[in-house]
Amino acid sequence: MQSLRFALACTLVLLSACQPQTPQLQPLPSPITQAPVAPRPAVPAKIQAQALVTADQAKPGHSSLRFSIGFQELIQSFAVQELACDQVAFARVEVSGIGMPAPLYARGADDQGLIPLAGDCGFSAVIDEVPYGPVRLIRVTLFDTARQPLGGGRLEGVSPIDGTVTSIELSYRQTLTARLVAELLTQGPAGEFRATQLDLTALQGFIDRLLGVSGAFPYRYAIHPTLIDLNALSQRLISANWNPAGIDPADPALRYSPQSLALQISGYIPGQPFSLSLDDPLSIGLIGESEGDYSLSGVPPGNWVLTLSGPGYISQRLSVTVKPDGTHDLGPLTILPPAPEISGYAPGDIWSGGPLKILGSGFNPSLSNNIVRIGELSAPPLSLDAEGLTVSIPAGLSGT
Repeated sequence: MQSLRFALACTLVLLSACQPQTPQLQPLPSPITQAPVAPRPAVPAKIQAQALVTADQAKPGHSSLRFSIGFQELIQSFAVQELACDQVAFARVEVSGIGMPAPLYARGADDQGLIPLAGDCGFSAVIDEVPYGPVRLIRVTLFDTARQPLGGGRLEGVSPIDGTVTSIELSYRQTLTARLVAELLTQGPAGEFRATQLDLTALQGFIDRLLGVSGAFPYRYAIHPTLIDLNALSQRLISANWNPAGIDPADPALRYSPQSLALQISGYIPGQPFSLSLDDPLSIGLIGESEGDYSLSGVPPGNWVLTLSGPGYISQRLSVTVKPDGTHDLGPLTILPPAPEISGYAPGDIWSGGPLKILGSGFNPSLSNNIVRIGELSAPPLSLDAEGLTVSIPAGLSGT
């Protein structure tokens, strides 16, 4: 007979306490199979980040930019999900451009240009004394507590600052235009000169046709903005001497194809659905109700964070790099409930087949979903109350 005291001290394992392993991105070895129970689409919040910027004269030749960053309802032809505002901890609000030796950051920013936020996408900021110029790049980037950028949390715009412009929009619509101009500014004096000669209104009009933009701010999009191949578009514009009138916005070479993410889920607890989502607010999430193979489709190329979460599970966030070359297989991923906190064991005699009460909290509320092993032997759960979980001692063990 084994000593039960020794077994409890050394080899009591609650399977719900296992920690997940982060999968590595690998090529898909075979076609994706359907999940045993088809996942149903999550009901997404139709929200995107947006910013309005007002400019007023600070002193001769300069303007102060006042930012109001928040949400607008987004009604469009593809599903969206909410930007993870509870994860927003910092923001970088900056302006750069020709003749500015370094970016200017928002009032109160630290040495990395970040201002602290309180888990909220809605905030205000001021950049003081921005010098006048024909090309000013304006950026807002949201960061998490680890100071890592949040997917879907970057807005960019480009505008002259000259004392006549009083309002500037920042949205996914203007972001593409700003990135094209930013690329020009990296090309030295020739690129800077070209940027000053651009017809920004004509360029934005072409981007609008490329994305199928319609409606009022914050707009409706027919094409996901991150599916535009900026390198291909830049080459087309260079060939056209930066006159977009000669470029066909329907040219498929200007767009990436949406990709798919495949993964195999294990550890599902019956009756407790889980959710899969990217931190891209314009991508589609899934609700899972079984173990098996899952696929997230329509994923734009880029660096994203995949979140696996749900009531009764440990929330997992995995960094994913999606390239424009087909389906990506994330491999197996185990979803797990949080580890219970064990404070001890109820005193008393213990015998083979008898009860043992494990004192603590955080056990699964469904009795049958608590799996306990003593050594290599299973200890079936008998009851669960506010003090802890009672299990049956496996046959072959005894002690006090």
